[in-house]
Order: sequence, then C-alpha cells, then structure tokens
Amino acid sequence: MHQSVELLVKAIALRNVDYFQCAMRGHDVLAILRKHKNAVPLFKDILDSADQKELLKELYAGYQTVRYGEASVSYDDDTWTTFIGLANRLNAQANAEPIRGRRPLSHSPSE
Repeated sequence: MHQSVELLVKAIALRNVDYFQCAMRGHDVLAILRKHKNAVPLFKDILDSADQKELLKELYAGYQTVRYGEASVSYDDDTWTTFIGLANRLNAQANAEPIRGRRPLSHSPSE
C-alpha cells in the first residue's frame, strides 16, 4: 500500500516540481507532500485531511516494519476505504496531467 502511494506522489511531484528528484526524497511520503504542497494543490488537500494524513503515517510505519519481510501488518475496513479514496485521487491526478517538457520515465536506450 505504501509503495503504491509513494510512487503516485513521486510521479505527480516529478510532473509539477521542476527541481524534484525522486531518488533524493526517500520513502517519507508526508515529507514530500509538506515540501511541495504549494506546487501541488492536491498535496495540500491530503495534508488537510486528518484521515488521509493518519493513513500515511500508518503506512510509513508499516512499511518500515515489513520492508525486509520481518513482520506483517494488517488494516481494518475503514483504513482500506481511506486508502482506496486516496489512491484514486492520486491516480486521477497522475494520469490527467501532461508531462511538462520532460521525457517519459521509460524510454528505449536508442533515444
């Protein structure tokens, strides 16, 4: 769950923040949202939502726990509902925006 949200957030930031570098931001999605909330209105909306902000805290803590397969994490129905809403919002924005003068992330070596 965390990685799907992280990748969508980074894709949106990459398209909207001229100086954004994915590799330098780590896995803390809340830190990315805070840093770029002025450039991406959706990031501010997410930070203003107590449920979504709490979800991101939980996902990050869970990611830190399970990333090396040392534990497991489970979520209740309310958390899943919040996650699905958040993922849908991020996915809609990531797919609605044209790439602003940047090459697509995937390209053939001959390009």
